[in-house]
Amino acid sequence: MDLIAEIVVASAIVLAIFLPLAAVRRRLRASFPLGTDVTARIEIRASGEAESLEHMTAAALREMKRAPFFTRIAIVDEGLSPEARKIAEILVSEHETIDLSEAPNGRD
Repeated sequence: MDLIAEIVVASAIVLAIFLPLAAVRRRLRASFPLGTDVTARIEIRASGEAESLEHMTAAALREMKRAPFFTRIAIVDEGLSPEARKIAEILVSEHETIDLSEAPNGRD
């Protein structure tokens, strides 16, 4: 009899954990139904030497594979050094989904 009680309690705990998660998942799917044109871009704002520009771009490319509604990566130049600007231009030339643009207030 104790075994049956333990199974019932364990089942109740599992349901208490997974039912709310399933509800959240359904809600997210309802927010972005298939067939709609939901797109987003990942924006990387960079200035100075931008030591982590390549790492951030690689992370953004991985995120695009995981979440297909991200369709573009935008590197925004907020005053990149000439060397960092060259790296950004190389990234743009190697990946057709990456764009390079100036910040609205322009470069230094």
